[in-house]
Amino acid sequence: MRTTEKECCDLGYHASLNRALRTYLSAEYNLETSRHEGLDIIENAVDSLDPRSDRQRFMEMFPTAFCPPCKFEFQAHMGDEVCGVSVQPPVNGELILRFQQLQSRLATLKIENEEDGSYSGSQREVSVSLSCRMKAKHFTE
Repeated sequence: MRTTEKECCDLGYHASLNRALRTYLSAEYNLETSRHEGLDIIENAVDSLDPRSDRQRFMEMFPTAFCPPCKFEFQAHMGDEVCGVSVQPPVNGELILRFQQLQSRLATLKIENEEDGSYSGSQREVSVSLSCRMKAKHFTE
C-alpha cells in the first residue's frame, strides 16, 4: 500500500516548483546584474565628461555656427543715394540700449573666458571686431 501512495503523490510537483523558483531567481539575478552594469556605464559616462573637448569637437563639426553673418551691403533702389543713416528717436533709444546691453554682455564674457583660460585669439578678434563695429555705428537722431 505504501508504494501506491508514493506513486500517486509523486507527480513531479516539487521538481517543477523547484525549476520554476530557480528560473525566477535566475531572472531576478540577471536583472540586478543588468541594472548594475547600466549604472556602471552611466557612471563612466559622467566621469568622462569633458566640456573643453566637447566644445572643441562641436566647433570642428560645425565651424560656421558662431561666425558673424555676411555683411549687409546697401543696394540703392532706382538711383537712390544714401549719405547717412538716420533713425527715429524711439528706435534710436532702443538701439542704444541694445548696444549697451551687448557691450555689457561682451565684457562679462571676456572676464569669464579670461578666468577660464580659454580666451583664444579668434575670440579676441571677434570681440574687437564687434566692439569696433558697434562704436562706428553711432546713430543720429
